[in-house]
Amino acid sequence: MQSRIRKRRSIEGTRRFRIFKVACFSLVLTSCTTNQKNQNTTNSLEADFASRVCLNSTGRGRLKVSSQENRFTYQAAVKDLDYTLGIDIPFKGQETLTLPLGSKKNLGGSLYQKVSKSLLKKRKLKAVQLFDDFLLQSAKFFDGISKVQNSQCSDSQCLNGQILKTDKGEQFRSAWSDEYELVIDFGRLRSGMYQSIRVKALHMKSKKNPLSLDLALDSCQ
Repeated sequence: MQSRIRKRRSIEGTRRFRIFKVACFSLVLTSCTTNQKNQNTTNSLEADFASRVCLNSTGRGRLKVSSQENRFTYQAAVKDLDYTLGIDIPFKGQETLTLPLGSKKNLGGSLYQKVSKSLLKKRKLKAVQLFDDFLLQSAKFFDGISKVQNSQCSDSQCLNGQILKTDKGEQFRSAWSDEYELVIDFGRLRSGMYQSIRVKALHMKSKKNPLSLDLALDSCQ
């Protein structure tokens, strides 16, 4: 009788041990799968793309707002949650254009103030709003690039838009309204960095771009 009881207990113990082993294996497998998913959520496409975008740079640029155009040399840098371009316009002196990063929404800089006032004087209220939207969407993109480069993405995606391959390099596209989308073209890849950046507000129906910012990099810091 005791022998049967011992045998039964032994069988039950073996079954429990097998169940425990299966449960542990399932837990380990689930953990590995979860880790794999977490690793995949660090968007490799964004990281690869951002590694070729230089934020701290010097070079030449052009800002086009409707029929108004400013050519300049510049020095761009991310500092204190702002992306600031120190601009030197021939025969006009030095200006600044400040794009807010993070949760900040205040555009600034002497060039921004001058262009906005010029548009207001001409009563181009829609152009003023479009100018602000264009710069804020550009700031949102540069903020996303900065976060990807510094591994500060809280979600799997820092850049709210599409990254596409083109004949000359790559392109980023992101619609911000029913009418306009932000289109940024990157080209002239040298030493792993794009030397040409063109940011534009594209009207989705007419395919015209009333606003654009062109940057030709001479050096990346």
